Amino acid sequence: MPRIAGALALLALTPLAASAQAPPAPVPAPLVVQHDALAAMVARLPAILAEDAVLEALFTPEFFAAVPLQQLQSVFASLRTQHGAPVSVSPLQRGSSAGSGTAIVTFDRADVTIAIAVDASGRIAGLRITDVATRDDSMSRLTADLAALPGTVGWGLYRLRSDAAPEQIAGAGDTQSLAIGSSFKLTVLAALDAEIAAGRMRWTDVITLDRPSVPSGMMQDWPTGTPITLQAAAQLMIAISDNSATDLLIRHLGRERIEAFARQHGGLSGAWAFPLLTTIEATVLKNPALGQARTDWLAGNEAQRRAVLTRHAALFIPANVDYAAFARPADISRIEWFASADSMASLMHWYAHRASATARAIIAVNPGIPSGNARQWAYVGYKGGSEPGVMAFNLLLRGSDGEHYAVVMSWNNETASVEESRLAALAARAAALLRRPEAR
Repeated sequence: MPRIAGALALLALTPLAASAQAPPAPVPAPLVVQHDALAAMVARLPAILAEDAVLEALFTPEFFAAVPLQQLQSVFASLRTQHGAPVSVSPLQRGSSAGSGTAIVTFDRADVTIAIAVDASGRIAGLRITDVATRDDSMSRLTADLAALPGTVGWGLYRLRSDAAPEQIAGAGDTQSLAIGSSFKLTVLAALDAEIAAGRMRWTDVITLDRPSVPSGMMQDWPTGTPITLQAAAQLMIAISDNSATDLLIRHLGRERIEAFARQHGGLSGAWAFPLLTTIEATVLKNPALGQARTDWLAGNEAQRRAVLTRHAALFIPANVDYAAFARPADISRIEWFASADSMASLMHWYAHRASATARAIIAVNPGIPSGNARQWAYVGYKGGSEPGVMAFNLLLRGSDGEHYAVVMSWNNETASVEESRLAALAARAAALLRRPEAR
């Protein structure tokens, strides 16, 4: 994605990242027409998902403003890759608001529940996947589908017991450090939580926005000098992947303190993981025209790279970001945030058994998987990350029996963008498989 908002966002991605927008309440006469239009659109869902229809004519402009056509097409393609062709659709179940409802689309290998809303003209105003039930899925099928992804994949499913290190249930490439995008914000939050537990900081401490980063997020548009509590900044960092909030917290905690936490508890690993970059440092360093600072970073060892960040600190401002660099994978093996699946599993183990209730609540704001799948667990925590060529997905799961599990997946491709919704669907399948005793 060429936008920085998409490029460095820690995306809260589900297999279909579109929000159902409730249409305005109609007067009684058009209500019947709208419901008829809704039923007609539901009947067309298999053709829509197969792209046997002109999508541009079926969705509202407001929908495409939130979910561009190319992204929608990518999601539909991912569904077909994962589950085969859409075959049929169940009868419409009316929703509580006019023009909305749900239906189950039967694919070759899965049943996908979709919430849909239409506007007064009968066009789709909202479309959201709420549940995916994959038929006859297995760990071997999941393993094969992950291995088929183009590029490099490192992943693992882990049992997280309080009295033992993470126990891998399945995985491949789990020791290789890969780019993880905004997943590193989980490490920033954990280091903050540890400082609060030690009594050196409090969630209610107020810090001041000293300078902006670049989107994703909203704080880049706030006035310099705006006060914000540590908890509010942390929530923005995780829930909407706010980069300005992230960089503010890194400066408040200190880069070295976060790195020390990661070396002990996981979340960052590999030769290029240190020094930890702020989001503005990472985005500026990807600018091909940056000059000596970029050259020294790419050629340096850890100590030399650390010196670059100090010596050229004045360069790391939004004006020096080259947005065009994010039209394709850009230096994702050297200018990014890096961790292995095993390292991320260690961090998720820390969240499961040592994090505060506040930190666990923050990472549970967005479950990352369809709501129907999430409801099968007593608790779901999530943070992902992406930029062109990078997608990462991290889930912390707790069953009704109190047992904890982690799903960690990272996918890198240095030559082409990756299908984010494809990895999200695989992560949702992994979460569903972990519900089955025979898979554990």
